Amino acid sequence: MSARPFKSVLVANRGEIAVRILRTAKRLGLEGLIAHHAVDRDSPAVRLADRAIEIFGPTPVSAYLDGGQIVAKASQAGAEALHPGYGFLSENAGFARAVVAAGMTFIGPAPESIELMGDKIRARHFVAERGFPVAPSAIEDDDPKSFLERACAVGGPLMIKPSAGGGGKGMRIVRDLAQLDEEVIRARSEAQRYFGDGRLYVERYIERPRHIEVQVLGDVHGNVVHVLERECSIQRRFQKIIEESPSPGLSPDERVQICEAAAGIARAAGYYNAGTVEFIYGAGELSNFACTPRMRRGASRRLQGGFSRTASRQTCGWIQESIREAWSRRRSIRCSPKSSFTAPTALRQLPRLAKHWPISWCLAAGPTRVS
Repeated sequence: MSARPFKSVLVANRGEIAVRILRTAKRLGLEGLIAHHAVDRDSPAVRLADRAIEIFGPTPVSAYLDGGQIVAKASQAGAEALHPGYGFLSENAGFARAVVAAGMTFIGPAPESIELMGDKIRARHFVAERGFPVAPSAIEDDDPKSFLERACAVGGPLMIKPSAGGGGKGMRIVRDLAQLDEEVIRARSEAQRYFGDGRLYVERYIERPRHIEVQVLGDVHGNVVHVLERECSIQRRFQKIIEESPSPGLSPDERVQICEAAAGIARAAGYYNAGTVEFIYGAGELSNFACTPRMRRGASRRLQGGFSRTASRQTCGWIQESIREAWSRRRSIRCSPKSSFTAPTALRQLPRLAKHWPISWCLAAGPTRVS
């Protein structure tokens, strides 16, 4: 995807992330446009935008997921670039292609990277073939008839996961292998209902794991840096409740191992722009890549909601770097940490050097669990 200078950016999102993108666009001297549903017409993001373009749908979510309408409206408004933020269409390869086909710059990774890292089965194969560790698993597509037999051979407890989607939908922990057949049926039904894709795989469930995410930034020339990690292990129904950076549970050597692995995966995938690589870390070793992502669950293919926790430890604006990369297709590396944490020796000194310890949490009803 070639670079081309642009003077205006349309934000295809709402809420806090839309405000962040519009503020960054203004700092960079760009005109900020926003596509919005009627219910958001008085929102801070719409008031902040230089121009607001209304999109239509029976519900706000349906409007923000209508890629065809958004591309058409952006093109009619003369937008030269489009930033999807996170969620909604940020992980839709077809949407990214449509934006480029309409003559605009898509501020995000290549559609090919979105497709690769968005399919957890393909992503698992990809990282395993390149020497990165994954948990023992059985993949239904390899041989559907022997799937249950191969799953039992992995040994319990097992985690059933869908190939597509995220957010905990279609995921099942199976401790009694006699119930595996029934749980597979339920997981497939849920995955098909939410994602339109019932493909599954199982992997050995890691007891009391740590869910670690690493923010990365790359360009089309193969230059990739990471900007440290965040801890996301306290969850409810596989949804993150608390995020903090740095992770309090990693030793200096573990931090180096995880952050360097994240950059290595992004580099191997030819990934550019901003993204997140997600790890499940247990028993003192990297034993699984939760590859949704999104470069996600393995690698998130866009900004994630937690990016502000890691970004707040840096001297740069993470969104600013994603826009600059889309402008020139070369990351500026102005986003170096307050100390040179990307160097392994400095990473080991992180607890002593870090001056900020960002934390965020989501309100939730009911019990929480550690990932």
